[in-house]
Amino acid sequence: MRGFLPVLKKEAVQMIRDRGTLQFALLIPAFQLVLFGLIDTNVKHVRTVVSTSSRMRRRERRSRSSSSRGAPPWASRSRPITLAGA
Repeated sequence: MRGFLPVLKKEAVQMIRDRGTLQFALLIPAFQLVLFGLIDTNVKHVRTVVSTSSRMRRRERRSRSSSSRGAPPWASRSRPITLAGA
């Protein structure tokens, strides 16, 4: 930690002497803030599936045991989709 402050002072003096380095050190990060600030990071309308490993293991075991029937194990137990008002 002893050598940090002298190096920091030397670099600060060098940046003040060289205007190009000072502009590069200040303007490029400011430009990046503006550029990346304009990008919209709000994620909307994304389909998401949540699965636990215990369910997957049970489902895999069932599918292995019922694979001779040809239908997936959840197909026989699923309820039909009904539309409201139909």
